[in-house]
Amino acid sequence: MEQNDIIRYDKQFLLGTRKLRPEMLQVNDEAVKSVNAIELGEFVAFIGKILVENECYLLVAVECTPVATYPCTNDTISHIDRVIAIPVEKDSLPCKPVISPSKLEKIRISQKKVLHFVTRKGNAVRLIDEILRLFNGGDFYICFKRDITLNTQSNFSTRRTNKWFFWNYALLSDLFNDDGFPHPGTEEWIIPICQGFVAERLILNF
Repeated sequence: MEQNDIIRYDKQFLLGTRKLRPEMLQVNDEAVKSVNAIELGEFVAFIGKILVENECYLLVAVECTPVATYPCTNDTISHIDRVIAIPVEKDSLPCKPVISPSKLEKIRISQKKVLHFVTRKGNAVRLIDEILRLFNGGDFYICFKRDITLNTQSNFSTRRTNKWFFWNYALLSDLFNDDGFPHPGTEEWIIPICQGFVAERLILNF
């Protein structure tokens, strides 16, 4: 029987594949055993999928550090400390590029480094190393219980993510339908990350 690589997230599994599908994200232990899967490890957040030089990788955050709390809720905002890339075999299901020219154009201003990394010619491994260096040496933040792309007022009035600040939206494009809404069963896998600076200070009045 062919073996499949998996990564574990909160007692769920993500099979190594070049095409993300909603049913992949709802695999139980029995289903994992039936496909003769090998567990690769645990991660804290799924960032998305990227195609570099026709090589497909799953990007996952494996380490993060709490740095602040979300206003009015005390939900933790964390700095992403370490991201790894899991390569997907070429004989898996075909995948479409997650950053098309049109999507690159939309994020050109705020993501110049990524545009530079994924469009220039070069070895796929070297390019993915550069992308990981951007993540692991940068200021990227995540909140597991709140949408970090929304301000405090918007977070209580809408569930619609602000794509202007949804840094990894294009990397998760397989999980959204044509109208921009998540496919059923994929919501907990879609966690926006933002680039910027987050800090918390205690102000004392005397």
